[in-house]
Amino acid sequence: MPRSAASTRLVTRDMGKSGSFDGTTSYCTVPITPSTTAFSFGMWLKIGRAVTNNTRILDWQDSGPTNGFTLIALVSGGRISFGPELRNSSTLDGIPTKREITADEWVHTVVTYEANNLNFYINGSLFSQDTSITMTASSATLTLARRAPSAANFYKGLIDGFVFLNGRAMTATEVATLYSAGLSPTDRTCHIRFNDSVNDEAPTTNNLTATGLTYSTDVPINTRSVATTRLAASTRTAA
Repeated sequence: MPRSAASTRLVTRDMGKSGSFDGTTSYCTVPITPSTTAFSFGMWLKIGRAVTNNTRILDWQDSGPTNGFTLIALVSGGRISFGPELRNSSTLDGIPTKREITADEWVHTVVTYEANNLNFYINGSLFSQDTSITMTASSATLTLARRAPSAANFYKGLIDGFVFLNGRAMTATEVATLYSAGLSPTDRTCHIRFNDSVNDEAPTTNNLTATGLTYSTDVPINTRSVATTRLAASTRTAA
C-alpha cells in the first residue's frame, strides 16, 4: 500500500550585497535632477567609525554651500548624528535635531519634501518634521557619498537599497513598506540594490555612475533572505 514519507530540503535564497564606500575616493553620481516641488529618497546606512564631520551622504548643493539639499553626518564629542538640510540661497533650513547613530549599525532612513514640509523617517517611523522650510534649485549633480561640486566630505560606510522618487512625497505607509519589505513605490524614479552593480531596478533605467566603489556581503537584516526548511511529501509504494 502507498506510504507518504516527509523529506527535508534546505532552500537558500540570494543574500544580496551593499555598496562599500571608502571615505576617500569612492562615490556615485545620480542621473536625476530633483524637483523643488516635491521629492523623496531613502536608503539603508551603516556609517563607519572613521566618519568625519560634515560627511555628505547624499548631496545636491552648490559650492558655498548654497541652494539644494544634503543628507549630512556630523561628529561632535565622538558622537555621530545625521539628518537632512535644505538651503534657500545661503539660508540654511532643515531638521533642527539630527538623529544620533551608533557607528557600524544599520539604520534605514527616508526623507520626504513637499509644499515646505520636510519629513525625516528612521526605521519606518517619523522621527522629525519641519513645516516651515524652503529650498532653491541647485545646479550641482546629485551625488551619493561625497560633496556634489568637489572631491571633499566623502562618506565612509555602507549603503544599500537607495531609492529616489521625484515629484512627490512618499506616504507613511510607503515608507513603512520600504523599510520592512524593501519594496519601493511603483512610480519610483530609481531603485539601486548594489548587488554587484549600480544598475537601476526595472522598469526604470536611471543607472548610477560609480567611481571606486566596491561591494560587501554585509547587508541590513530586513533585506536578508534567510535559509528556510521546506518539507516535501513523497509517496512510495510498499512491495
